[in-house]
Amino acid sequence: MDYFKRLLLIFVACLSLTSCGVQPEDIDAPPPNEMDDQSKDQMTSLPFQSFSFNATLPEDHEFALFVGTNDDTIDMIELRDDRSSEVLHGEAAIERLSPLHETLSSVENRKAKEILYETLQTFALQNDFKQAHIKVTLSSGEVKTYEANPFDREELAEENETESPYFSAFYLTATFPEKSTYSIMYDHKNLGESFIHDERNDIRLVGSSAVVQLDPLFRATNIQKQTSEADALRQVMNLFLLRNAENIALDIYFTDETQRSYLYEKEDKNT
Repeated sequence: MDYFKRLLLIFVACLSLTSCGVQPEDIDAPPPNEMDDQSKDQMTSLPFQSFSFNATLPEDHEFALFVGTNDDTIDMIELRDDRSSEVLHGEAAIERLSPLHETLSSVENRKAKEILYETLQTFALQNDFKQAHIKVTLSSGEVKTYEANPFDREELAEENETESPYFSAFYLTATFPEKSTYSIMYDHKNLGESFIHDERNDIRLVGSSAVVQLDPLFRATNIQKQTSEADALRQVMNLFLLRNAENIALDIYFTDETQRSYLYEKEDKNT
């Protein structure tokens, strides 16, 4: 008898929730574009009102980014990347944006062309874009815009040609669920030995072919000796599109000849 009473009570409770229009997944679920305080605090002192970037890519893909601020702090953000079918808001979008923080915090003192190229680098778009456009409305009201096409790639790369100020060599290996690997080696003193080996896409580049791909990405990183392991790995995962990796091993040799190792292992949610 008690068993049937409990069933009746559960049925009545569920009926009450349904009649009020309340679904379990709706309870305490914030709007997707709402920014919590923790997310806002991750990127501050941004001297612009809005920042928009758009790039058209092969296969009719598009990459779009919009950042709106309030009191120099991110108030709204949306990042859409058709390559990985992602639409991100809030903290997830800020994590993808973190390698661009240095550029965003100094837009007042940078040319629009430079801002555009560093944005392309950060999201690994510099070699594939068909059209790219950027518009920044500064806190003062001044607007900076620039548009580029594939014919501008070489000029943009030459104007922004700089060595990473922080490290001299970079070794990375990532393993994915299907057991394929992504490996890179980049050494400023031995550029001819640099390589990219991507088993997922059956790509192997050596020497200058690898350097052309890797150099812009490394210049976009902000990994320094004092950078935390979590932040360093987050930047690498975002830059090299490794968010699905099960394991990542990263070794960096800094310009002062010190070396640090960073390890990532995806947690097994089934254990």
